[in-house]
Amino acid sequence: MTRNKWLVGVVHALILTMPAQAEAAKRKIIPFDELDRSKPIPRSEPRTWFTNADAAMLRPLPSGHSTAYVLHVDETGKVVDCTINESSGSAMHDQALCATLMARVTFLPALDGDGQPAARTWRGRLLWN
Repeated sequence: MTRNKWLVGVVHALILTMPAQAEAAKRKIIPFDELDRSKPIPRSEPRTWFTNADAAMLRPLPSGHSTAYVLHVDETGKVVDCTINESSGSAMHDQALCATLMARVTFLPALDGDGQPAARTWRGRLLWN
């Protein structure tokens, strides 16, 4: 029972990866041609980037910890690097977060001033509850 409660807590934390963007998406659907293409755009909802199996592999962190990260996205939309800007305090959790993001996440690439695909970064924060 305690383990299941922990898993639910971790999954809940993972779902809340990008609360501001998720809330904005719920409020208004923006037509594709009105999106800010100067930044990479995730091809999937950040809350879908993690699964129950991911949570099962990680030991719990005390509530309130978070990890701020930067994804380096190339001109094809592939994540080519992940940098931890603010650690959760656990190197294992930070490394697992980056490995998962690099393996699963893809973006519509950013466009430069001439409308050509360009490498850019995308920032996020994962809250561990």
